[in-house]
Amino acid sequence: MQKISNTNIERQGAYAAMKNEELRVRLFQVSHEFRKLRIQRMFPDVSRQEFMAMEIIHREEEEKNSGGITVSGLAKIMRFSSPTASRLLRCAEGKGLIARNERDEDRRNTYVCLTEYGKKRHCEILELLKNFTDTVIMRMGEDRVETILAYIEDLTDIMEDEISKREGVRQ
Repeated sequence: MQKISNTNIERQGAYAAMKNEELRVRLFQVSHEFRKLRIQRMFPDVSRQEFMAMEIIHREEEEKNSGGITVSGLAKIMRFSSPTASRLLRCAEGKGLIARNERDEDRRNTYVCLTEYGKKRHCEILELLKNFTDTVIMRMGEDRVETILAYIEDLTDIMEDEISKREGVRQ
């Protein structure tokens, strides 16, 4: 039986600590770089939040055939305050992407819907994003993308669990 010296154990511990430190730094660097990706550079005339609002309005119009969504409903889905949502919609309205209206049967609420230009721009951006993601998947390979996504989902679950354990705890 081979005897392991204390020096070897210490080296292994130091190596593991160094490896963990490298992984810790790399994890935060990669997540930071991923967050810095500015996909909306492909469509600079529409902000990320405006596109999110357009997508929500589009889905509401399609699913419920409603002709729009209330400002407060949109704010709730986007997790924005009503003033923040109104400011966002003012910008989108200025760009001709959305229109606001009131309904005779419900004058308490303001509804927003996509304009014809907003619908056209929404479709163009969706097509651009589809082509972009298809190309990324093709270059990376479907199997590798599926593996990465599974690992990211696991990592996210573990990180959420660890965050919830530490919420409100000062270290």
